[in-house]
Amino acid sequence: MTDESDILLHEESQEESDNEIQVVKNKGGRPRVEKPPRVYKPRVYDSNRPKKERTEAQKQACLRMIEGRDRVRAERISVEEIKRQLKEKREAELEQKRLEAIEAHEKLLLKKAIVIKKKQIKKEKELEYISDDDTPIEEIKKIMSRGTTRQPKTKSVTYVKPTITFV
Repeated sequence: MTDESDILLHEESQEESDNEIQVVKNKGGRPRVEKPPRVYKPRVYDSNRPKKERTEAQKQACLRMIEGRDRVRAERISVEEIKRQLKEKREAELEQKRLEAIEAHEKLLLKKAIVIKKKQIKKEKELEYISDDDTPIEEIKKIMSRGTTRQPKTKSVTYVKPTITFV
């Protein structure tokens, strides 16, 4: 029995020595103090202990906080809604610009086609007094309705075989 008590006493003295401050020398020979790390016991909460009742002011403050939180959430939703509406508006504007560009391009093509047709009619009728772009379409229609077209002049090309002479 004495052996067991000696072992217990030795372990207790070892624990006490662990909690004591130790002076250790550095490599350079200067002493430094070394404390053992603190060990904290975990807290034990008593679940049977009654919670402290909140005061009336605390309850009112909590209600104000909840109302403010709900208001901020509602504003956040409205901000998201505004962002969505702005995005849709931007997309609609881009689509409108795209359609306007297509329409402007079609007008340009139509103008060029009219100029080409006028030139073609001028060649067919060989009317010298019609200008290229300034002639109104009604005048050209009037000229076309008269008829009397001339055949365009064609040049006849004859092929001459080269002669080779040796000297």
